Amino acid sequence: MKKVTDFIFYDSWHVKEIGLTVGSFYLAKNDLRELKVGEVIKFAGFEDVDNHYGRFVFTNQSGQVVVVDGDFCTKDHPDFKQLKETLSNA
Repeated sequence: MKKVTDFIFYDSWHVKEIGLTVGSFYLAKNDLRELKVGEVIKFAGFEDVDNHYGRFVFTNQSGQVVVVDGDFCTKDHPDFKQLKETLSNA
């Protein structure tokens, strides 16, 4: 089972570009990777794995870690656009 402490979080432009705030709650409007439509999640942080590949880490209301990983090299990349379109403030 994944834990939030398994990840190393970075203060990154990715977080600002999507408009996320650590500790804030968001609603998943679509299924995306581990996110399920209608799920309310709390943003934990962003792990930059290798300057292209990264992980946005959330926890669901049961306390389970939910990860959206992908190629987030630019704000125009499809993975980045999908995540931005999937989340709304809860």
